[in-house]
Amino acid sequence: MAGNKKPEKSTTNKKTISGRQALQQGASPLFKKLPQEMRDKIYDQVFAYTRLSYGEKSPRRLESVRIKPAPHGLALLRTCHRVKYEIGDRWLRQVLFHFEDPLVMLDKLTALPHRLISQVRHVRMRYGYIFLSSDRPGDEGRWFSYNLLHALKLIPGLKADVLTVMGFMLLGGTGSQYDMLNILIRGSDGWKELHFLSCSSHLLGYADKWPTGYLREPQPAHWQTILNLRDGADSLPSVTIYRSKTAGGTPSTRASLMTNPSNWEPFQQTDTIGNGTYGTVEDANIMSTPNERDKEVLVIARRGKGVDYQEKKNSRYIEGDIRRNAPGKSWKEIRKMCIDDFHDMYADEDDRSFSDEDDLEPPGGIIDSYARVDEYEWTGLDDRAWSRTSSLL
Repeated sequence: MAGNKKPEKSTTNKKTISGRQALQQGASPLFKKLPQEMRDKIYDQVFAYTRLSYGEKSPRRLESVRIKPAPHGLALLRTCHRVKYEIGDRWLRQVLFHFEDPLVMLDKLTALPHRLISQVRHVRMRYGYIFLSSDRPGDEGRWFSYNLLHALKLIPGLKADVLTVMGFMLLGGTGSQYDMLNILIRGSDGWKELHFLSCSSHLLGYADKWPTGYLREPQPAHWQTILNLRDGADSLPSVTIYRSKTAGGTPSTRASLMTNPSNWEPFQQTDTIGNGTYGTVEDANIMSTPNERDKEVLVIARRGKGVDYQEKKNSRYIEGDIRRNAPGKSWKEIRKMCIDDFHDMYADEDDRSFSDEDDLEPPGGIIDSYARVDEYEWTGLDDRAWSRTSSLL
């Protein structure tokens, strides 16, 4: 009888679940109505506006906070297996990886397999040094500093389309930043374009007190000569300098070369003295007033056409090379030996005993938020945080 009809078994539900999964994978409007080319454009658009940020930044002096990428940044990869399959590794070529210092850059990028490192195309980081302890005879317990050139040698496979370096805000370090930019243009690999961003015009206008061989030169002509010698003038390498028309900034003033090109203008220097003393005095054109000094500077160096700029696994050692003292070791092994183990060895037991447990836990950090993927922030100077947008080229 109809009243005694048994309900259908749960196989219907199983079919429904299985059918729903199949719908998601194949019959979804995303796959049925949009051709592959259109889906690819959607994927590209999403990841082109995605930034993954890591490290600790200093919103104020003597204060730092851990920054974390937005949790939804890679959500598209988790929608379904087919979307993930169609995207593959292409997202690595489109997102912007932002690192607050070279150490966290090494931690994150070297954790990737070599084949994936070579897919990374957009890297931005703050200028800084890596400090490693030594166990060499006579140097036990001493710390040595290594620059960005040394760090890049530890990331074989890297061939970024754009490597952006943000100079720090302490004006006393202007000379070292200028020297570092010289070194990067002269000898670093891993980038097709190098963008060096300075918060002020001090980078190009300070009075150089170093010996004559290290004096500041008229730019970008000097850096252009370096790249011509390195890549060959026929390959058409280039160095271009842009300088902002306005000084300083606040979180509400955001201007970029792309969205507001009227706020940036090409800049070049000439040696009007001609007696070999260029660089020993300030450049009056850009250092005459605080308003002129505080204008930002952007240096863009482009490698020559056809030049192999990928960082090689077994590249020759350079002066002060980290690899020389740790032959055959990965960054993970070097870090354990020269940072982690050293801290464990010399940790003060009394300090640990009398520290509040909460103080021993890493801070929760803050989620990186941005309106444009290429926004940047100058931090740690006079308890102010200056935000601007840098959408370079």
